[in-house]
Order: sequence, then structure tokens, then C-alpha cells
Amino acid sequence: MLDTQTRFRLNKVRLGKIRLAKLLVLGPLLWNMMYDDLLRVQIGGNQQSMSSSTLVAFVDDVAVITTGHTTRILQDVTNNALTAIADWMDTAELSLSVDKTETVILTNKRGYAMPEFRIRDTSIQIKD
Repeated sequence: MLDTQTRFRLNKVRLGKIRLAKLLVLGPLLWNMMYDDLLRVQIGGNQQSMSSSTLVAFVDDVAVITTGHTTRILQDVTNNALTAIADWMDTAELSLSVDKTETVILTNKRGYAMPEFRIRDTSIQIKD
């Protein structure tokens, strides 16, 4: 037979597990709703035959995919998109891990000027 205080503790633990289970189920739903808002951010840069930009999300990562007819256009479009995302992150009170952010350039051009991508005042490393 359990005394009253022990039963209260057991009930408290059970309630804690129920709350935790509800948060674990609700967590991904809230995360998806928040990411949906991010994916609707107007990042600009879509100029016919000159440039394009879009966001793609997978789990907790977001890829910014941009194209540009010239290096300068590519740099401007990408930096504008990165600024829009950083602004959204500030509004949503989330932090952006700039140090983990990296860039990959895919091109069939043999010679091109290397663009400089920035989030706020921090340069983004370009991977080979």
C-alpha cells in the first residue's frame, strides 16, 4: 500500500510524461508551421532569363538555390535572399548559425569571377 505522498509523486511523474509526449508530438507540427512561414518569404531575384531563387527545406536545413546569368547578378540575388532569411530569423526570434553555413557553386563555365556571399557582415565559405 502506497502512502498519499508517494501516490502524489507517481501521479506527478505520469502527468509529466503525458505532457512530454504531447510536446514531442506537437513539436514537429509547430516546427513545420514555422518552416512553412519561412518558405513563403519573398526572397526576390526572379528575373526572366537573368536569375532565379528558391528555398528548399529538408528536416531542419534550408537550402537557398539561386541562379544568375553573370557573377554579379548571382551575388546580388543570393545576398538579397540571405538577407531576407536573416531578417525572418530575427523576426521569428531564431538564431542563424552563420559559421555552419556553406556555399556550393555548380557551373559549366571554365572561367568566372568568384562571387562573395554574405550574411550581414560575415562572409560565407565557398566549398569546392
